[in-house]
Amino acid sequence: QFSCCILAVPQGSYSCTMSRPSKDAGSAPPSGIDESDVSRIVHPNDEFRFWAELSEQYKLKSDVVDRAAAFSEEFVPIKGLFMELQASPKSKPSQEVLELLEATQDALDKIWKMKASPPYPEVRMAHLFKVIGKTITNYVQPIIDEVDIWKSPYGTAKDRLNKAQEVYERWVSLTDQLTSQFWPGFEKHRWTSGKFDQTIATQIASRLGEVMMLRTVYEQTTKLLRNDAAAEIASFNPFAPFVGVNIFSFEQIDEAAWRAAVKDFDRIMVPLETKAASKLRKQFAALTSQPYQLLQEFQRYRDLIGRPTINKELASEREVLLGQLLAYLTSIRDEFDIRSKSQFDDYKSGASSKKQQQQNGDGDLLNGSNGLPGGAAVPSGRNTPDVVNTIVWVRQLISKVDNAVVTAQQLLTDLPRMTNFTQQSTELLNELKTFQNDQYTQWMEDTEDQLQDSNNPIALQMSGRLMELDLNGGTLKVNFSERLVTLLREARQLVLFGFKIPKTIRDACENAVKFYRHGMVLKQVANFYNTINAEMIPSQKGMLLESALAFENVIKSNGGNNKDAKDLRRAVTWNNSADVDMFIDRLQKAAEKITTENRKLRKYHERIQERVVNLMSVDLLKQQEKWKEGVREIRATIDMLDAQGYKNTRSWRTHWDFQLYKALELQYRQGLEHLHENLPEIAVEVVFKQQRLQYRPPLEQLRNNYY
Repeated sequence: QFSCCILAVPQGSYSCTMSRPSKDAGSAPPSGIDESDVSRIVHPNDEFRFWAELSEQYKLKSDVVDRAAAFSEEFVPIKGLFMELQASPKSKPSQEVLELLEATQDALDKIWKMKASPPYPEVRMAHLFKVIGKTITNYVQPIIDEVDIWKSPYGTAKDRLNKAQEVYERWVSLTDQLTSQFWPGFEKHRWTSGKFDQTIATQIASRLGEVMMLRTVYEQTTKLLRNDAAAEIASFNPFAPFVGVNIFSFEQIDEAAWRAAVKDFDRIMVPLETKAASKLRKQFAALTSQPYQLLQEFQRYRDLIGRPTINKELASEREVLLGQLLAYLTSIRDEFDIRSKSQFDDYKSGASSKKQQQQNGDGDLLNGSNGLPGGAAVPSGRNTPDVVNTIVWVRQLISKVDNAVVTAQQLLTDLPRMTNFTQQSTELLNELKTFQNDQYTQWMEDTEDQLQDSNNPIALQMSGRLMELDLNGGTLKVNFSERLVTLLREARQLVLFGFKIPKTIRDACENAVKFYRHGMVLKQVANFYNTINAEMIPSQKGMLLESALAFENVIKSNGGNNKDAKDLRRAVTWNNSADVDMFIDRLQKAAEKITTENRKLRKYHERIQERVVNLMSVDLLKQQEKWKEGVREIRATIDMLDAQGYKNTRSWRTHWDFQLYKALELQYRQGLEHLHENLPEIAVEVVFKQQRLQYRPPLEQLRNNYY
């Protein structure tokens, strides 16, 4: 049936022929070609080809060729995609078609606003809209025609109907935005034809939604009653009235047939809907004490509950839901009042300390997630600025209220208390939106104040030095505040929320983006410089002195030592991108050199350490040669580094002299303790001589030999 739609497009490939205007024609375009003649343009690629061929007419004036080439170039990103869509529409997923429409909107917007003389003709753009619409119809047609939308499984029908409706709605939105919002107010090239007429496309999208609703009502009804009325469900077909009805034709007679079929469907469904209402009543009764789950169930069956029969049968349950929604609004208001007041009090009491934090480059403008009492703290996301946390939280509350309002408007408009609900929800939404805007305004004003303060790190001075070296503390500071990175994150997310960022903040963000990479590299280098002392072995610091001085000289060449007037004159500043790149390259090379040398020296230090530890277990009495060999290897290692140009090794040599002394002392002590175990046997006899017992040899001689 969809193929009968009045948007059906002629099939085949068409080429673009450029025709000359008649002699009687009025003012002709500078190309001498009648650009208002679109009779040969039946596919978007015909339009693309028109400008591509015109850009190759080298006999024309150069400005004409350049203009056509500029238009043709902007069509390039979408040209191939439309060719693929024309060649095989069935193979294209709907998501790719939606992405194509996004790219199409960007391309058409750029072409319309392009600085060209004359600009892109309005008549050609309007016709291009028409042929794109026909291409969209050619794509959607097989999606619907390949299945019987009344008899096919619900999942299949739902998938195809939703895809088709989504594509049409995006196409209608695209033309509406361009021709009623973006282009009519563009002074250099205004759109004068009014909003592009998308009546047919809008009607088709709406009809797709109606069909989807009818299929959903029947599906939900049969699922509810499949255990209670299976025989009754199988006995009739509620979609029979639609047989033979051209549902995608909007002629008067076809529209009347559609309405009659819908009326018959409603009549057939009444008995089943009555039973479904009874089943729903039981399900809702079990959820009376669970407001959120009750709301979810109503939303789940909203199409079914919206049916007149069920709507009437569930009047009391709908009253209960309305009462729950009123209580839901009250809970949202209570949460908003508590957290917003706590946040305001925290911000007011901590303003001075936060200002000091920001001057140090730390903290955020609104620290709502810190210091708030108990559960009053605004929920915070990971690595998300506090002002964004606050706005996200408020937008979540707005979304909750909007969700409740949508449900109420769909299902509860006939109830007496609906007026009270509408009033409360409107007031709460206004308060939430006002608070959201106030948060943004506060952020904007505070940020602009900081940017105007030249002493605040957030105000990146383009003429300022990249780094500064504190001669007293010996620490290196980068003149790129972390707050700039936070500001960039805040601004990006606020833009996504639809806020308009002032020019001063946009400029600061542009600088942050431009120098973010440089700033992060310099931060890493500064952290390296400030912590390298802890990485060095104390006795080896003298050996790294030359590399450390070379590194420091690179820093000073930036004018980092603010007490040196000569350095200030040759300082590298943020506004010279080429010098910044060169400076960072030199800085990284110097840092890499000192890091490499430190690793090398540490490796040899650990190797000698291992040998000294081994010497502590070498017996001096039995393995003197092995002990001497170990000492020779240690001396050879140190001499080798000496030969490689390392100076100031005295401290390192002294360190290992002490360690060797410790090993020697250990072996000496152990040797004394076990000396008796290593002496040869001494033969001693006991003899009776001169009327007494005596040692032979005498005791004095034995003592002399032993000691």
